[in-house]
Amino acid sequence: MNTSHPNSAPAATVAPDAPSRLVRVHSRIIDDHEYFSMSRKIVMGGDLNGAGRLFGGRLMEWVDENTALFCMVQMGTRQIVTKKISEVIFNQPADLGDILEFLCRVKSAGRTSLTAECLVMTKRIAPNDKLKVIVACDLVFVALDSEGRPAPHAYSPDAQHDPDFEF
Repeated sequence: MNTSHPNSAPAATVAPDAPSRLVRVHSRIIDDHEYFSMSRKIVMGGDLNGAGRLFGGRLMEWVDENTALFCMVQMGTRQIVTKKISEVIFNQPADLGDILEFLCRVKSAGRTSLTAECLVMTKRIAPNDKLKVIVACDLVFVALDSEGRPAPHAYSPDAQHDPDFEF
């Protein structure tokens, strides 16, 4: 994969002239697609499985959480549910102390749903280490009305490229 943005950019910074509620989110171009960095995590002892590697269930919890946050912002509502997670292939392990970065992008939109891709990249803080994609999967989220039924959302392809997420 081609990662053309520098790895040293912060995950989020407050824009100098923006109101304090706006957070500038770092983006990264990978294989000609723009992904938004949602968060970074460090793999801690409590995140490990019996083999001493990152537990896959913990990683999928973080994938669902980060992609849901991304989709809430894109869809303009917090009333969403995860409908589907595509096939998940763990390409590389993550070990104690590894830094994980969660990157998301919109792949497609329906009237009530949004499909987003989530990439998880890992980096060890070591000389000559490079970012590696450890998981790539698609998640489908559905917006709900007050009765819990599928409802139209406010996603616009133009708004996806607006890096100011309101919190």
